Amino acid sequence: MHRTGRNTVSHSRSRRGGISLQQQDDDTPQNYSVIQGGECTTITSFGDGSESVEEFYDYRTPYTQQSSYTYSSFGTTQFQQDNTSILFLYEGAEGTSLVLVNGHLNGDSAGGALTMEIDGLPEEGAWVIEDDNYEGQFDEFDHAATSSRITWAWTENRTDGGVFQGDSKTISR
Repeated sequence: MHRTGRNTVSHSRSRRGGISLQQQDDDTPQNYSVIQGGECTTITSFGDGSESVEEFYDYRTPYTQQSSYTYSSFGTTQFQQDNTSILFLYEGAEGTSLVLVNGHLNGDSAGGALTMEIDGLPEEGAWVIEDDNYEGQFDEFDHAATSSRITWAWTENRTDGGVFQGDSKTISR
């Protein structure tokens, strides 16, 4: 795990191990601690609460208002990197969301595949974006009350990902 760009947390597809995200008890509500393998890093969530996470993620398909056959996130391109999966927290109009993006839209990568198991999700939360969850794709979304197992497979020049929306003090993977 390492920090990339502006406080995004990147988790390489080849590594395994738990990551814990915890809101800090300080005067800055957008500060969170990322803990993995005994190392702790402070990150700051993105967003000022003025835009929904759906607007921010900007998932486009041939059937959305701004359409694209890439079935990808257009709103997160500033964070995307080739051969990298990123996760970060977004403060949107409906609260705090965990954003995951795999791959790089129009990047220089052959695509990839990733399975994540995410535990400790708040019961009152929900996956508001499942990129991709349409007929004929290879992604799998298996959700329980406080956990999810997701497998993504994306091709060159595209992204996959998802957004879990919920106000939680702790989200762990």
